[in-house]
Amino acid sequence: MPDSDEADEAFEAADRSSAGWFAGTRTGRAILSVGLVVVLVSVLVWNLPQDLAVRERLVPVVQPVVNPLGLNQRWELFSPDPARTSVEVTAEVVYADGSTRTYRFPDGEPFLGALREYRWRKLERRLRLDSRRDLWGRTAAWIAAQYEDDAAAQGTAVASVTLVRRTAATPAPGSGADREWQREEYFTLRVPGSPP
Repeated sequence: MPDSDEADEAFEAADRSSAGWFAGTRTGRAILSVGLVVVLVSVLVWNLPQDLAVRERLVPVVQPVVNPLGLNQRWELFSPDPARTSVEVTAEVVYADGSTRTYRFPDGEPFLGALREYRWRKLERRLRLDSRRDLWGRTAAWIAAQYEDDAAAQGTAVASVTLVRRTAATPAPGSGADREWQREEYFTLRVPGSPP
């Protein structure tokens, strides 16, 4: 009968071969364990109630973990106090000949649509905020580039892109009430080289 050291070595060898080269080592398992604890603690801190002082102090510490992993979401939809305002961001693209097009962020596709749409909804939510002015010019320039071929086919060019924020009070569930949208143009990019 093998002694306990031999049995431990045999177990560890079998464990390493099934776990892979990294997770099969003590160092690898230690690193993975620490990483898992860091992620779990970061998610816990991120989801603490907003009015706690400890959350305010710790969010800057955990932000480098939750942001790249896409874990930086809030649960207002499911909370006792859900968001009461619906917001939509569109862009009005004006061609040099005066014609216009409306850009809307992509909405649900049949193949992996929810995953793709979520990314666009997240951008749209950030883009509407006054605190994210750093996104406005870059996004408007990107939207202008999306319409360059269409404008060229019409024999014109993109003259400007105006970001439009539409807001409405969200009606109570089951009320059957329609949303009354308010429209606000909040940023305009004049495309260089286009007529004023």
